[in-house]
Amino acid sequence: MTTVADSSALRGRLDSVHAEQRVADALLGVALDVLEPFASDYLSPDDYDRLCSLLQAPVNAASEAALTTIVTELVRLLEADPDIAARLETTQNRRM
Repeated sequence: MTTVADSSALRGRLDSVHAEQRVADALLGVALDVLEPFASDYLSPDDYDRLCSLLQAPVNAASEAALTTIVTELVRLLEADPDIAARLETTQNRRM
């Protein structure tokens, strides 16, 4: 029986809420905010698009690392508090 504390179950839930794309969008926004005062003033639209493309790989890597950390910490939280784990599993089973 799969429990809510299983990292695969948590990964599935993260997939269902489009977590990777949401985290990537937020990180790309932060990266562009850091560069923005310079990027919009000094780069052509084509160069700005190229900058966004170049940022994609580091943003994807950071997103994957962030989600791995989230899963690890959620598993720890659920293992430390069986009551929360049981309530979440009950909720998850209702959705199925």
